[in-house]
Amino acid sequence: MNAYFQGFQRRRQRGAAAVELALILVFSGFLLPVVFLFSRVFYHYSVIKQATQDAANYMATVPRVEMITPAGMALAQVRARDIVENAIAEAGIKPPEDLVIGVRCNNGGNCNAAIAVEDVRVDADFTLIDAFWQDTGPWLPDTYASSWTFSASSDAIYQN
Repeated sequence: MNAYFQGFQRRRQRGAAAVELALILVFSGFLLPVVFLFSRVFYHYSVIKQATQDAANYMATVPRVEMITPAGMALAQVRARDIVENAIAEAGIKPPEDLVIGVRCNNGGNCNAAIAVEDVRVDADFTLIDAFWQDTGPWLPDTYASSWTFSASSDAIYQN
Protein backbone atom coordinates (compact mmCIF):
# COMPACT_ATOMS: atom_id res chain seq x y z
CA MET A 1 0.00 0.00 0.00
CA ASN A 2 2.85 2.31 0.80
CA ALA A 3 4.45 1.72 -2.65
CA TYR A 4 1.19 2.75 -4.33
CA PHE A 5 1.21 6.17 -2.65
CA GLN A 6 4.89 6.76 -3.51
CA GLY A 7 4.22 6.10 -7.21
CA PHE A 8 1.19 8.37 -7.13
CA GLN A 9 3.20 11.19 -5.55
CA ARG A 10 5.95 10.82 -8.18
CA ARG A 11 3.41 11.15 -11.00
CA ARG A 12 1.93 14.29 -9.39
CA GLN A 13 5.37 15.84 -9.06
CA ARG A 14 6.18 15.22 -12.71
CA GLY A 15 3.04 17.09 -13.71
CA ALA A 16 3.89 19.98 -11.40
CA ALA A 17 7.31 20.33 -13.01
CA ALA A 18 5.70 20.58 -16.45
CA VAL A 19 3.32 23.28 -15.25
CA GLU A 20 6.19 25.21 -13.64
CA LEU A 21 8.22 24.96 -16.85
CA ALA A 22 5.27 26.21 -18.89
CA LEU A 23 4.82 29.20 -16.58
CA ILE A 24 8.52 30.04 -16.69
CA LEU A 25 8.56 29.88 -20.49
CA VAL A 26 5.51 32.13 -20.77
CA PHE A 27 6.92 34.76 -18.40
CA SER A 28 10.37 34.67 -19.99
CA GLY A 29 8.69 35.21 -23.36
CA PHE A 30 7.46 38.56 -22.04
CA LEU A 31 10.69 39.41 -20.24
CA LEU A 32 13.28 38.60 -22.92
CA PRO A 33 12.30 41.36 -25.39
CA VAL A 34 12.76 43.93 -22.62
CA VAL A 35 16.17 42.49 -21.72
CA PHE A 36 17.22 42.56 -25.38
CA LEU A 37 15.99 46.14 -25.78
CA PHE A 38 17.97 47.38 -22.78
CA SER A 39 21.08 45.53 -23.91
CA ARG A 40 20.73 47.25 -27.29
CA VAL A 41 20.24 50.64 -25.62
CA PHE A 42 23.32 50.24 -23.43
CA TYR A 43 25.38 49.02 -26.39
CA HIS A 44 24.44 52.10 -28.42
CA TYR A 45 25.26 54.39 -25.50
CA SER A 46 28.65 52.78 -24.89
CA VAL A 47 29.55 53.13 -28.59
CA ILE A 48 28.56 56.82 -28.59
CA LYS A 49 30.41 57.49 -25.33
CA GLN A 50 33.61 55.85 -26.56
CA ALA A 51 33.36 57.65 -29.90
CA THR A 52 33.07 61.05 -28.21
CA GLN A 53 36.02 60.17 -25.97
CA ASP A 54 38.14 59.25 -28.99
CA ALA A 55 37.18 62.47 -30.77
CA ALA A 56 37.94 64.58 -27.69
CA ASN A 57 41.32 62.88 -27.28
CA TYR A 58 42.07 63.57 -30.94
CA MET A 59 41.16 67.25 -30.58
CA ALA A 60 43.34 67.49 -27.47
CA THR A 61 46.39 66.26 -29.38
CA VAL A 62 46.07 68.39 -32.53
CA PRO A 63 49.25 70.49 -32.90
CA ARG A 64 48.92 74.09 -31.80
CA VAL A 65 50.13 75.27 -35.23
CA GLU A 66 47.05 73.69 -36.77
CA MET A 67 44.71 75.04 -34.09
CA ILE A 68 45.69 78.71 -34.51
CA THR A 69 44.54 78.97 -38.13
CA PRO A 70 40.82 79.11 -38.97
CA ALA A 71 41.20 76.47 -41.69
CA GLY A 72 43.15 74.16 -39.37
CA MET A 73 40.58 74.55 -36.59
CA ALA A 74 37.72 73.81 -38.99
CA LEU A 75 39.57 70.77 -40.35
CA ALA A 76 40.21 69.44 -36.83
CA GLN A 77 36.50 69.78 -36.01
CA VAL A 78 35.54 67.95 -39.22
CA ARG A 79 37.97 65.15 -38.34
CA ALA A 80 36.49 64.90 -34.82
CA ARG A 81 32.99 64.60 -36.30
CA ASP A 82 34.26 61.96 -38.73
CA ILE A 83 35.72 59.96 -35.82
CA VAL A 84 32.29 59.81 -34.17
CA GLU A 85 30.47 58.94 -37.40
CA ASN A 86 33.01 56.25 -38.33
CA ALA A 87 32.83 54.68 -34.87
CA ILE A 88 29.05 54.44 -35.18
CA ALA A 89 29.33 52.87 -38.64
CA GLU A 90 32.05 50.40 -37.58
CA ALA A 91 30.00 49.27 -34.58
CA GLY A 92 27.28 48.08 -36.92
CA ILE A 93 24.79 50.68 -35.79
CA LYS A 94 22.48 52.02 -38.47
CA PRO A 95 23.50 55.66 -38.86
CA PRO A 96 20.82 57.79 -37.24
CA GLU A 97 19.34 60.56 -39.34
CA ASP A 98 19.26 63.04 -36.48
CA LEU A 99 22.85 62.66 -35.27
CA VAL A 100 24.09 65.95 -33.83
CA ILE A 101 27.80 66.26 -33.06
CA GLY A 102 29.17 69.33 -31.32
CA VAL A 103 32.78 70.29 -30.68
CA ARG A 104 33.31 72.90 -27.96
CA CYS A 105 36.43 74.48 -26.54
CA ASN A 106 37.27 76.30 -23.31
CA ASN A 107 34.39 75.23 -21.05
CA GLY A 108 31.66 75.01 -23.66
CA GLY A 109 32.51 77.92 -25.94
CA ASN A 110 32.91 77.78 -29.69
CA CYS A 111 36.30 76.66 -30.95
CA ASN A 112 37.92 79.77 -32.37
CA ALA A 113 41.41 80.00 -33.83
CA ALA A 114 41.94 83.42 -32.19
CA ILE A 115 41.57 82.04 -28.64
CA ALA A 116 44.08 79.59 -27.15
CA VAL A 117 42.48 76.20 -26.51
CA GLU A 118 42.62 74.93 -22.91
CA ASP A 119 40.12 72.08 -23.01
CA VAL A 120 37.94 70.34 -25.56
CA ARG A 121 34.45 68.85 -25.27
CA VAL A 122 32.76 66.64 -27.86
CA ASP A 123 28.99 66.07 -27.62
CA ALA A 124 26.90 63.61 -29.59
CA ASP A 125 23.10 63.31 -29.52
CA PHE A 126 20.89 60.94 -31.47
CA THR A 127 17.57 59.16 -31.22
CA LEU A 128 17.22 55.39 -31.47
CA ILE A 129 13.86 54.28 -32.80
CA ASP A 130 13.04 50.66 -32.01
CA ALA A 131 10.75 48.80 -34.42
CA PHE A 132 9.41 46.39 -31.77
CA TRP A 133 8.21 49.19 -29.53
CA GLN A 134 6.70 51.04 -32.50
CA ASP A 135 4.34 48.11 -32.96
CA THR A 136 3.17 48.48 -29.37
CA GLY A 137 2.63 52.22 -29.84
CA PRO A 138 -1.19 52.11 -29.88
CA TRP A 139 -1.14 50.71 -26.35
CA LEU A 140 1.25 53.35 -25.03
CA PRO A 141 0.06 56.88 -24.20
CA ASP A 142 3.28 58.63 -25.28
CA THR A 143 3.77 59.20 -29.01
CA TYR A 144 7.56 59.01 -28.57
CA ALA A 145 7.53 55.86 -26.45
CA SER A 146 9.25 53.88 -29.19
CA SER A 147 12.33 56.11 -29.26
CA TRP A 148 15.31 56.59 -26.97
CA THR A 149 17.39 59.76 -27.03
CA PHE A 150 21.08 59.34 -26.29
CA SER A 151 23.35 62.15 -25.26
CA ALA A 152 27.03 61.55 -24.55
CA SER A 153 29.83 64.01 -24.01
CA SER A 154 33.52 63.69 -23.27
CA ASP A 155 36.07 66.22 -22.11
CA ALA A 156 39.82 66.32 -22.65
CA ILE A 157 42.46 68.83 -21.60
CA TYR A 158 44.42 70.30 -24.50
CA GLN A 159 47.91 68.83 -24.35
CA ASN A 160 49.99 70.77 -26.89
